[in-house]
Amino acid sequence: MPCPGWLKRLRGAASLATERHRNLAAPEPQRTGRDADELEAEAEGLRAQEDELQERLAQAREQLDTAVAQRTQAEAAVTATERRLAASARAAAERADRLARLRGQAEAAASKAAAAQGEAGRLSEAFEQAQARAEDARARHEEMQELVSGRAEGRDDLTAEREQAAARLKEVSATVARLRKAEHAASGELAALSARADALAEAVNRGADASAVLLAESAPFAGVLGPLAALLTVDDGAQDAITAALGVASGAVAVAGLDAAADILAALRSRNAGQAGLIVTGGPARPGAADGLPAGLTAARDLVKAPADLTAAVDELLAGVAVADDLADGLALLREHPHRALRVVTRDGDLLGRHWGAGRIGRRAEPAEPARGGGPGVRTSWTRPGPPASRPRRS
Repeated sequence: MPCPGWLKRLRGAASLATERHRNLAAPEPQRTGRDADELEAEAEGLRAQEDELQERLAQAREQLDTAVAQRTQAEAAVTATERRLAASARAAAERADRLARLRGQAEAAASKAAAAQGEAGRLSEAFEQAQARAEDARARHEEMQELVSGRAEGRDDLTAEREQAAARLKEVSATVARLRKAEHAASGELAALSARADALAEAVNRGADASAVLLAESAPFAGVLGPLAALLTVDDGAQDAITAALGVASGAVAVAGLDAAADILAALRSRNAGQAGLIVTGGPARPGAADGLPAGLTAARDLVKAPADLTAAVDELLAGVAVADDLADGLALLREHPHRALRVVTRDGDLLGRHWGAGRIGRRAEPAEPARGGGPGVRTSWTRPGPPASRPRRS
């Protein structure tokens, strides 16, 4: 006979009651451990430490935000400086090309002016000859008139001869008029070509390099120490790399102090002597200019020895420049250090930065003549107008 449902529920309730009775009748286990007050005090201490740590964490986060903002500003400043340098390099190249074109135009204008002068001389000579022929024809005409007045016979022949002389005189007069017109046109063209040649020569003189004026023995400029390249000593085999790293500064002239530099620039402007790059000695070094490169890199500054008064200037010019064997190694260095303001120059004279680069294109230029102060000439990949710069001496 099956068990009714109420009996199953009654049995289940009895079993549950028995289990609860057994649990309640069991002796309470003895508790061990530290006192609750001690645990509460320790919890209070931990909460105080947590608050202090939270405060320090907030301060550290503020410092981190400040450092990130400063780093962003510094990177923006470096990027702007590199863009300005790239624009200056492009402007220098464009100016050199423009000066070369101006020189060519000046030479062409001078050639045209010489040709016009020669043509004017020939036209003047032809004009004088035509005048002489006209005078001869007039004299012959007068002789014929005298002959006709004394003789009645042969009038027809004389008349025909007179008409021929008149026609010849008319022809000569037309030739003289044509030659005078050609002479006038040649004189106007000669004047225009002379004015254009003078203007082109003036433009070339304005853009000329004034380094030769500064380095001349008789130049009355105080504070000129000599060409920068002649004052530096470069390790053997690194001349092309250092020349590329210095850029246009490799052809600059070293002067003693800011006052001398300002006086020299004012004097050059007053004389309209052209442009000149100046490296100023002395003065405090720019903060961060001598910071070291990452370990394992060859700094360009380590390959150059400079006098004590030029140390700060050379440090700033070669700051952040590393030397690599070739472009492949230089590219690897830039990728290995993506967050540093790093430039890499190869021993062949190629310069590569994070946002711009420069290098030789085509045949390498022959060494220039030594400038005043000694030292062999600089070999560069660009043609610089004016007197050649000096190349850094080998150590």
